Amino acid sequence: PCPGSPPPATISIPTLTRGGKVDGKDRQVDFANWVRFVGYFVSEGHTENSTRKGHYRVGITQSVNSPHTPAIEACLASTPFRWKRVFKPASNCYQWIINDKGLHAHLQEHCGVGSRNKKLPDYVKNLPPDLSRALLDAAIAGDGTDWSTSPEEGIDSAKYFSTSTTLVD
Repeated sequence: PCPGSPPPATISIPTLTRGGKVDGKDRQVDFANWVRFVGYFVSEGHTENSTRKGHYRVGITQSVNSPHTPAIEACLASTPFRWKRVFKPASNCYQWIINDKGLHAHLQEHCGVGSRNKKLPDYVKNLPPDLSRALLDAAIAGDGTDWSTSPEEGIDSAKYFSTSTTLVD
């Protein structure tokens, strides 16, 4: 959104056919939930594809013991995407997997490819404070530490870690 203008109520994610054509059946995602999804994706997500098999996967991974695991699952449950949760015993993590070519293409275009190239989409810049906080909360749930408040200063602060210099900056 432009500075001073309200954010959209929803964001439209196109449905793509195997040939890469838009089929006109866009999925509408509540924008407030979408910014949380983007936060989780840039911190703990990845895309992978196998053009030979026609797989276009989006994955988000989080420790089984993380207090943020239920929030990630609730966020995914409120999207129109079909997903499944897989337990990865070697890393004691859950991985949520979405097989969706349109979502895959959107995230690669707007959030980058590979952990070192992750970025925030331009359309999440200039968000109102409540949506900015939702985005930061989700990103920090993955790559940062929890928010803390300095009793002396009354200021919220958090630490954020990422291999992406664009996200850190």
